[in-house]
Amino acid sequence: MHGSAATSLCALLLLVAVPQAATLQLASSCHARAATTSEAATRAGAPSLVVTERCARSVTIGLPAEACFDAYSQLERIPEWNPILGRVKVISPTRSEWSARLPPALARIVPNCEWTSQQCLDSSECTISWQSVSGIDTSGEAIFEADGPEACVFTLTISYSLPSWLTPVATSPLARTFVNSSVNTTVERFKAAIEAESSAAAIAAEIDALSLEAVAVAAAASGRVTRATTPGG
Repeated sequence: MHGSAATSLCALLLLVAVPQAATLQLASSCHARAATTSEAATRAGAPSLVVTERCARSVTIGLPAEACFDAYSQLERIPEWNPILGRVKVISPTRSEWSARLPPALARIVPNCEWTSQQCLDSSECTISWQSVSGIDTSGEAIFEADGPEACVFTLTISYSLPSWLTPVATSPLARTFVNSSVNTTVERFKAAIEAESSAAAIAAEIDALSLEAVAVAAAASGRVTRATTPGG
């Protein structure tokens, strides 16, 4: 992982793991350490070692897998549900640009907490996967498995990698709690949003149906009145 990308992800993990003042100090330290380590690795010609963390959460949603897949396929909406994402911009069917949501003070230290990902949307399997190709080293997968005709199980998996010298940060209980909480919040927010949108659409459809029925009844009643008042009717 490039030094600046490691610094950005390090700062993101530190964001809630320590008080903000300490976070800013540690983020600056990470930046200096990343630059030093990268330079040393380059001189030595040795590949950098990484540590990878993975988190997965599942939730049952009261909608068909296909409907949930279609909603999550709108990648630019993911920041609505994910509390640590600031923006996702789809630039092609297979590429997208992602950025993290950071407080202004921390954003001044790590202004480029962003990455480009390659995504794959498999409608036949109701699976969405992505892998960063530049910037922060991260990947993820969203799987929607049918649980009967009108429900599915949504499983979201997020993985990220850091240089081995950042293992204490990546594997700390607070950092893991932060990542787990973010993934859990994402699946719960998505479930609430998609079910609410489905309910609203169902109510709107029912109102439209009742309105059409009322119009038909009124038209029929008007026709009966017209016939009754017409001579010879």
